[in-house]
Amino acid sequence: MKNPAIRVAIVMLGGLLGASALTPAASWADTLVNELNSLLVSHPQIEVGRENVAVAEEGINRAFSEFLPKARLDGSHGYEHINSPGTRTTGNGKPNSRAATQATVTITQTVFSGFRNETALDGAKAQKSVAEAQLEGGNQAVISEAITTYLEVLRNIRLVKLAQATEANIVRQLDLEDERVKRGSGITVDVLQAKSRLQIAKERRVAFQGTLKDSLSRYEQVFGTAPVVKDMVMPTAPIALVPESVDDAIKAALAEHPSIKAALGQVAVVDQARGGAKSAFWPQISLVGTANYEEDFNAVIGTRRDYKAKVQVNWELFNGFATHAAAAQASHQYLSAIDTANFTRRKVTEEVRLAWQALETSRERVSLLQNAVNIAAEVFDARRKLLEAGKETAINVLDAENGVFGADINLFTAQHDARVATYRLLAAMGRLTIPNVAAGSDAPPDDSGALMPVSPDGESQPVAGAPLDSVKTVSLGADDAVEPAPKPEAKKAAEAPKAKAKKTDVVANEKPKAKKVAAKAEPAPKKVEAEVAVADPAPIEAEPVILESEPEITAAVIEPAASGAEEDPSFSRSWPFE
Repeated sequence: MKNPAIRVAIVMLGGLLGASALTPAASWADTLVNELNSLLVSHPQIEVGRENVAVAEEGINRAFSEFLPKARLDGSHGYEHINSPGTRTTGNGKPNSRAATQATVTITQTVFSGFRNETALDGAKAQKSVAEAQLEGGNQAVISEAITTYLEVLRNIRLVKLAQATEANIVRQLDLEDERVKRGSGITVDVLQAKSRLQIAKERRVAFQGTLKDSLSRYEQVFGTAPVVKDMVMPTAPIALVPESVDDAIKAALAEHPSIKAALGQVAVVDQARGGAKSAFWPQISLVGTANYEEDFNAVIGTRRDYKAKVQVNWELFNGFATHAAAAQASHQYLSAIDTANFTRRKVTEEVRLAWQALETSRERVSLLQNAVNIAAEVFDARRKLLEAGKETAINVLDAENGVFGADINLFTAQHDARVATYRLLAAMGRLTIPNVAAGSDAPPDDSGALMPVSPDGESQPVAGAPLDSVKTVSLGADDAVEPAPKPEAKKAAEAPKAKAKKTDVVANEKPKAKKVAAKAEPAPKKVEAEVAVADPAPIEAEPVILESEPEITAAVIEPAASGAEEDPSFSRSWPFE
């Protein structure tokens, strides 16, 4: 790569985007994955999810206890004073006053509960599945927030450094312009324009610094500790896990997303609650065994032992239609849970589409902005050569160089958006887990924009190091910029006739061409009109091509969600008691 300006621009781009390729994949994987593992151990939201799972497990144990026999012991010992006709008759007219002891052991085994115990146990198991799905969803939400925050810190650090490099470059150029003015060879307006650009660069740097402070505060809130910037490395997005089409992504999301699992689990919970509400229509049958011991109890002198074994039936025949109301209430809750599950499917499908479109858009932007960086570098190189030849002003060269910086900032921001969109798509599919995040270490670089390591010689550059130093040297040095500038201006003043002679020679060479075309002066405008007419429809034809592809995706995705709800027997809106 012989062109120095383009080489410098790509060196700068390599420092921004190729940092992850320099560090071994295992290093960044260890850095980010270790942070995520530590986060999942201590994050409050994850702790809440774990406690909810423990609550659901104890709910299963409680529901299962209804199938086991129950033993109960009732006993008493104390002083009794009974004054009744019976005690007075047996006690020669005196009341009974003595110590009494009584003990009863009752064992009850439920035989039939109207299916209340069975539905309660199934409902408890379904509730545990809901808690586990919510815990999984909480894990993925925390991972998504953590990765986004991690990437935001790295992006803002890089943008601040780029803004500082841009500002330093303008300051150097401003000093050079001041030197020219002091020598009498510069233009005061150029100095004012350089100062104007310096204020804009400072404002952008201050804005980036404010955004960096916000991202650092958010990092501390998410991870519970301040970031160690020197240990942070730009991760590689797991592009290999992205499906080939949006339809495949939606199918995966409908099958694996934790929110859908939790919603369907809630449908099962409410369905079992319907059975529990209708259990009151049935009789309750139990086996009861009783052993009773009495000594001088209830004014009966002596010892008494009773043993009983019986089948006990309890059936509430009428309770004021309370059971009917409870069953209807549970049925409406069941329908509400079904509608909630359907709505969750729609929201998950929407999030997958949005994430997919964001990823596609960011990839296209990266491709376009890469061309913009190359073009900006070529423009800067061309203007620099013109300045050396005395045919361009230094302020225009400065603007061209700032254009390279601006294009690099836009490209780096677009690549950040592509990385975030990749993780967002995995989260929308319900696949944003730590193993999948670590899978990015083995993934090849993504040529579409999620990861684009670039370097001048095919090698990557570190995040903080040589690239920015090389960027800072990309300016018009005192030896290169100050000396050539006065020479053309002196020639214009002292050798004006020679300059005019050169211009007349050029005009003379071009006049014969103009005369040859003069006879066809009228057709020339027609050609221009034809070119304008052809050029205008080009973007108009390109827009429908994009619009035609989007409705196809929309139509292809709605049907699976609707058909899944209709074919699933769990979504039946009927109940037996009606």
